Amino acid sequence: TNEILELQRLRMKDEIREYKFREARLLQDYTELEEENITLQKLVSTLKQNQ
Repeated sequence: TNEILELQRLRMKDEIREYKFREARLLQDYTELEEENITLQKLVSTLKQNQ
């Protein structure tokens, strides 16, 4: 029955949209953590040099 298939198709499109949104958010989080990590590594390096 085509109506059920159409509903499933629409639901899957919504899920894909949601996953893409989540992926983008996770990539953003990852980028921010990488930047924070670099900053902290520089700080640690500076602190070690000053000992």
